[in-house]
Amino acid sequence: MENSRSSDTARSRIIAVAFAVAAIVFLALSPTLGGYFLSDDFAYVYNIAEQHNQQGFLDKIVAQFTRGLNSGGDHYYRPLTYASLALDYVINGVNPFGYRLTNLLLHAANAAMVAALYLSITRQAGMPVYLPAAALAGLLFGIAPSSMEVASWVSGRFDALATFLLLLTLVCFVRSDRWRHLAPVFLTLAFMAKESAVLTVLFAGLIALLIQRDGTGFHHGGARFVGAAWRLVPLLVITALYFLWRWHIFGTPFKVYATSNSLPSLLTFAWLRPLWSFPEWFRALTDASFAGAPLLAGTLAATTLVFIAAWQDRRVRCLALMCAISLVVAYALVFSNNPGFASDGRHGRLFYQMLIPAVWLLALPLSFMASSQHSGESTRNHRLHGAPIVSSVAILLSAAWLTFPAMAAWRDAGEQSRAMRDQLRAAAEKLSAGEYGIAFAPEWHARVPFALNAQGSFVMPPFQPIPLSGKLILQTDLEFASFTKLAEAGLVNRLKRESLASILHNTQPAQPITSVEWPERYWCWHSASRTLKPMSAATASASKTHVAHLQSAWTACRDLP
Repeated sequence: MENSRSSDTARSRIIAVAFAVAAIVFLALSPTLGGYFLSDDFAYVYNIAEQHNQQGFLDKIVAQFTRGLNSGGDHYYRPLTYASLALDYVINGVNPFGYRLTNLLLHAANAAMVAALYLSITRQAGMPVYLPAAALAGLLFGIAPSSMEVASWVSGRFDALATFLLLLTLVCFVRSDRWRHLAPVFLTLAFMAKESAVLTVLFAGLIALLIQRDGTGFHHGGARFVGAAWRLVPLLVITALYFLWRWHIFGTPFKVYATSNSLPSLLTFAWLRPLWSFPEWFRALTDASFAGAPLLAGTLAATTLVFIAAWQDRRVRCLALMCAISLVVAYALVFSNNPGFASDGRHGRLFYQMLIPAVWLLALPLSFMASSQHSGESTRNHRLHGAPIVSSVAILLSAAWLTFPAMAAWRDAGEQSRAMRDQLRAAAEKLSAGEYGIAFAPEWHARVPFALNAQGSFVMPPFQPIPLSGKLILQTDLEFASFTKLAEAGLVNRLKRESLASILHNTQPAQPITSVEWPERYWCWHSASRTLKPMSAATASASKTHVAHLQSAWTACRDLP
């Protein structure tokens, strides 16, 4: 009876800290709800709107579950996330608030589950339930500067939903009651959200190997491996079926991106090379802020304390080993498909799932401090008792300090995007009959994706009342050469006479182009004034000369006061 009461009390405390973490993260990041669509968001919503306006909308969404997306050599199987975006469109249309609310709720729930899982795992390892350590883990995950790309960007839904289902799988997996039977179900759904869900099996395997479900301690020898393997069987079966399904759909089980193949990169340790670019990425992420120093110092101090605690306590040693292996393998999987850290601090979503073992690792010194006090060993470690608190406070405060300007940058980019949508409409209305215009906008606004992959969707319904592509088109600041080449092939001729959708579906003109037409009006997006500024018109000439003229005109336009 006493054990049952104690278990119920511990469970109630876990639930309480999880809800507290979720509420704090949600309130802290709620300003992101006022942003607008950015970059890839336009393409997803445009495609869903096109399908919604046709017959068999539901059939088209369901078809994603059986065929995936094989575009340009990329092999994406993410039907559940796509379906969630389609549901958002049915409910919210082109109001970004609903999409962003879904993302923020998922992110807050992920932070809560990171905290709850930390408490459950440390409790099963035989350590006392220490709420501040779990709160630290959950809050660090929720307000980490690199998490803003998931929490503040509609297209971050893929990572937010996959991580949500990954964590749900682990929550069920660590339970000893009937809930554990739902773990394979949630893993199946996670694989339908994004390919990164494969990390679930890694996390679950290490938990099964190093932490006993019944909390009675650590078994030695082969019994531990046999028990871990037996518990993993349902998840391993689901994983095997997932890769067989990818093989059936795409003809390859492991390749996701056209430009890389993760398996050879993993086997040749190519994922180690990007480590050299980490310092530059970190400096850019922190914007050389004074908060970067305490964040780094606190992290190094906490890591040192983990080594000291692991030396003294076998439970901490096993927990630290679980986190470290998870972190290394997660990093290897991510950077087997990516060439390196972005030198300007972008692509924070790549680290989203890596944050789970990272924040658990940083919370371990606090748990060890509580365990020492609980077991009466405080005299041996009294000199170190203040260190975990100091390092934890330094990490949390510096992370929060860095997060709020990052969040403001995302909100500003959203407001810029909304303003550019309206400016494009106004510019199209001012063009006289027969005139055609082109606007250039940056792919990125600071570290925030802006016009990247959104060029055609920006000027089309549902974001515009009517298609604007017959009057003007939008391109990015890295497309001067490609636009020139397309214009020489008759793009402007066709845009004046055909719909953009028709050109996208049939890239070859129906009739030969005899006289190439060029835009009469050129604009650049001027971020400081949030307006379209006129660029000097580029005269038709040799390609290299034309591209150079556009680049020069772009620079002059962007430098206007």
